[in-house]
Amino acid sequence: MVVGVSFSIYSSCTANSHPLPTINGPEAKDLITRATGCVVIDHPVAGIDAIRLRDLEEIVVREPHEERNAINSVAGPDADGWVVFVDFDMAAKTHSLKAIKMDGTGEKEVFTAPGDALWDNPMSTPELAPRGGNVAFLTQPVRPFAPRIVSAPIEVWNIHTKIEHDTNIEALNRGLSWFPDGKHLTYVQVEPAEPEMVYILNVENGERTLLHKGRYAMVSTDGASVLVNTAEEGNLVIDVKTGESRKVDWPGKWGGPVAFIAQDLLLYWGLPTTGTIPGVTEHNSPLVGPKPMGTLKLADLTSGKFQTVVPYIDPRRDVSFGIADACR
Repeated sequence: MVVGVSFSIYSSCTANSHPLPTINGPEAKDLITRATGCVVIDHPVAGIDAIRLRDLEEIVVREPHEERNAINSVAGPDADGWVVFVDFDMAAKTHSLKAIKMDGTGEKEVFTAPGDALWDNPMSTPELAPRGGNVAFLTQPVRPFAPRIVSAPIEVWNIHTKIEHDTNIEALNRGLSWFPDGKHLTYVQVEPAEPEMVYILNVENGERTLLHKGRYAMVSTDGASVLVNTAEEGNLVIDVKTGESRKVDWPGKWGGPVAFIAQDLLLYWGLPTTGTIPGVTEHNSPLVGPKPMGTLKLADLTSGKFQTVVPYIDPRRDVSFGIADACR
């Protein structure tokens, strides 16, 4: 049974780390029983852990090792148990997309390309399709200390064939999200004087369909709904078949959503629940000091009930979600 992710607890935060606001309980006890899947989290240095939601069992996917290249981002797992990650070599100024099975076997490199993934921002966070092995991300020309990608071409690579598929689509860095078939992908574009719009791309034939205005789209695990954020109306759930929308919200928002599980269950970065002991990060920069820890929570978008899944999580960690046999 896991009780957290590498953390340090103090009765009060240090002078350099102001406590986060809290969200009042009581918490639900049953939301976790409705959540099938695994949360994947990078574990410095160069390690990867997973947490199976149904019983909170921790799975070591890749052991940390100080002599390996550091990991910048993770994605998955997919239905076959593959997790992808991007690591980087600061000396060589290169980054690599790699894949590994949930049981720690089969690690393989998909490609290595120029650019330090941490400082040069050559690619956005990868998104692994639920099945089929496709990985989507945005790329930009490599230059030292480039700013974070704003708008760039969508690249799709397959981790099994190690072949790139050019989509000929330029998208905003406002989120990519796969449908369960591994062939359809949401992305965001904007025209001058127009709102941001979410489209669905068929990566096999290039066909694209307008879904709804918004950004940061997240497809539900059943593919029936898409969660979007809009400047005017806040967060909406869009029915893919009908196009109808409903406004939703969830308690204790801290960071963004991690996964939209079925039609009404959301996994997200959340504030601590009132009454818990504040946690702060370890291994901090002497210039910045410790940072307050947040949580990972589940929320029922219909009832507003919530439940903490991971009570302490470092905001510097990269987190993803997926459904594999090992996560059921």
